[in-house]
Amino acid sequence: MSASASAPGRPGEPGPRSWRALAAAGLVLFFVWNALYFWPYVVDDAFISFRYARNLALGQGLVYNPGERVEGYSNFLWVLLAAGVLALGGPLVTSMKVAGLAAGVATLLGSMRLAQRIFAGEPASRLKVALAAGLLGTHTSLAVWSQAGLETPLFAALLVGAVGRFELERREPGRLPGSALLFGLAWLTRPEAPTYALYFAARRFLPRGRPRLGRADLGWLAVLAALVVPFELFGLVYYGELLPQTHGAKLGREGHGLLASDPSGSLVFRFALGQGGAFAGLLALGALGCLARPGRVPKAAWVPASSGLLFALYAWSDWMPRYRLLVPCLPFLFLLLAHGLGEVFERARGRRVRGALGLLLASLLAGALHEQLFGAYGPHRRGPSSQFAARGRGLWWSQVPAQLGRRIHPLERDAWRILRRAPEHEPVGLADIGFPGFLTGNPIWDVRGLVTPAAARARNDDSEAARRALVDDLLRVRPLLLVLPLRRRGFAPAIGRVDRHLRADARVTAVYRRERAPEGDAILYLRRAAPPYDPGPRIAAALARFPEYASELARRETR
Repeated sequence: MSASASAPGRPGEPGPRSWRALAAAGLVLFFVWNALYFWPYVVDDAFISFRYARNLALGQGLVYNPGERVEGYSNFLWVLLAAGVLALGGPLVTSMKVAGLAAGVATLLGSMRLAQRIFAGEPASRLKVALAAGLLGTHTSLAVWSQAGLETPLFAALLVGAVGRFELERREPGRLPGSALLFGLAWLTRPEAPTYALYFAARRFLPRGRPRLGRADLGWLAVLAALVVPFELFGLVYYGELLPQTHGAKLGREGHGLLASDPSGSLVFRFALGQGGAFAGLLALGALGCLARPGRVPKAAWVPASSGLLFALYAWSDWMPRYRLLVPCLPFLFLLLAHGLGEVFERARGRRVRGALGLLLASLLAGALHEQLFGAYGPHRRGPSSQFAARGRGLWWSQVPAQLGRRIHPLERDAWRILRRAPEHEPVGLADIGFPGFLTGNPIWDVRGLVTPAAARARNDDSEAARRALVDDLLRVRPLLLVLPLRRRGFAPAIGRVDRHLRADARVTAVYRRERAPEGDAILYLRRAAPPYDPGPRIAAALARFPEYASELARRETR
């Protein structure tokens, strides 16, 4: 180390470490401000988890509909955290947003620390650390999902923490297996966590001269098993399945994944090419740098990034905005990208070449930053809530204080259809069960199949047997109201299939009348024998159970 690099500077002047600390603090503050712009956003699926949490807190079990054991969530640890908030009497949505923001900050800080650890001693280490941290801290996807109400940032923080801790444990044998604990918690948070086990296997068994398996390895596995085995046994015993029902409902459809004919529908494809030409250029330049000397690419970057990309390819697509399924592997993708860009810059020879390359890199970074701060997330037409999270922004930083005073609840129209038409004990059928199901508390027959297995099979299967099973299940439940949402050009394919099944069965037409909703956004199936109903007390009770929403309605009336 040179004298200039190690000298503390004049008394009272900040040294290199102080400047780096100030830069890191500034990046964290920017990330927090960026995330708070999206304070009004709550994704509809978050309320599915919140309903499970509420039923658990009320002593009804980890169920969506009391008495029906179906695992319609995929975030066990997040549901437990939400149940704890409810048990303590805290404001649920606000508390989970704060938890998400804290997890987002932890993800960013953990990524900085991981970058410093894996790039330490390299010629371009400072550049690589700055690139990895800057790309992650300014990426709007992490900001959005730190406020959306789901477990995404918690899962990312646990993964980054587990990888960072494991790197430390490899370099300093004898440390306690904290990485196993963090990875076990990640396993309890998201079902794709096992794919990230590839990192631990690669880091342990691929290096040359690796030591034999010993007590430390057995201790690591014991800590992991202490969390994972009871969790998996609980799912098998309580629900009768190892995988959540969400897997069959969302991934059991035909034409998804690597078998799909149109690659442009892939989440990975949209991520690479849908964030502007500058971002795509950075990816291409970083890939060239990694391929130039693949043996130098840190395993802590490329293995977790590959695991996340493999899962995203398996899931193939996602209706939610801002690349939700890729957010947990963003820290590793940007570590990989930063390494590749640093390698390109390091291998450049000559002042002119380095100057031109630096200018190109600065231009690409500026273009990518502009896209993140002001760009939109492609076409997105799933209602005001998702549109808010996906649209481009103007002078957004000045709007943050005003955003903190409001919240956009998804699918309010469906929720109020139920409140005005159906007593609380009456089952209703919905295709989007999050906020409407949480607000109303009605038993739900789920058209998309997240909590109704018969509907999931019919959604993915057009056979006569699936059609009959669907109708049998519908007539067993006999929902008072069934809502099938319409797109601009009609039904989504899966919802259209359900509608065809119902229209073709005389038993359904004998019990229900089919009509278009007055608002024109849905087809309604209304049970012909409907009981008399006074919605006033029902609405008051629903708002009393969800005071945050009641406060939002009151604020709207005063505007």
